[in-house]
Amino acid sequence: MNNIQNLNFGKTQTNYIVNHVILPKWAKSSRDFIRIMRCALESDYVSQNLHNWIDLIFGYKQNGDEAIKADNLFHCMTYETYLDELKTISKGNTSEEKGHIQQLQGFGQTPKQLFKKPHSSKRALKIIDSEGNLDNTSNEMVQISANLLRNEKKEKECEKFRRAKDKELDKITGKFNEISMKRNDKMKKIKE
Repeated sequence: MNNIQNLNFGKTQTNYIVNHVILPKWAKSSRDFIRIMRCALESDYVSQNLHNWIDLIFGYKQNGDEAIKADNLFHCMTYETYLDELKTISKGNTSEEKGHIQQLQGFGQTPKQLFKKPHSSKRALKIIDSEGNLDNTSNEMVQISANLLRNEKKEKECEKFRRAKDKELDKITGKFNEISMKRNDKMKKIKE
């Protein structure tokens, strides 16, 4: 999320240099964003509905009659099969192939279809069973939540430590600047 290697990702059409990921206002930091996204991905809602997305993007609703019913159609040039058809039709006319490749670079390509049948849904987590006990999947979720909380506490401790170190560094830098200014003043007086 942070471009720590200073890679060149180019510019947008508005000449904006692409660099770090711009986080939504509700995320305090990139770690906070990732933590919240993890929780969302592990939620019951996502577990109950993820198979629908898989069917649209990688599954049986990607093309054909099911895609029409799901209103999930894309330009014919974005499908994987189009380039194969183009090669047989163009018979070595590379300008058509280059045009197709430019189209894909500008607008993207539909992913390869992986599933021909509906993807099964994941069972939603049941926090407490009928007898008042946690079931196995809930135990795993509780463990994940506990680990997230522990990591969050560690992050807070590290942040406190960083702030203390930053304050200490600021004091040292301030003293250094003060000494440098005094030394510069003395040098000016000596030169005068």
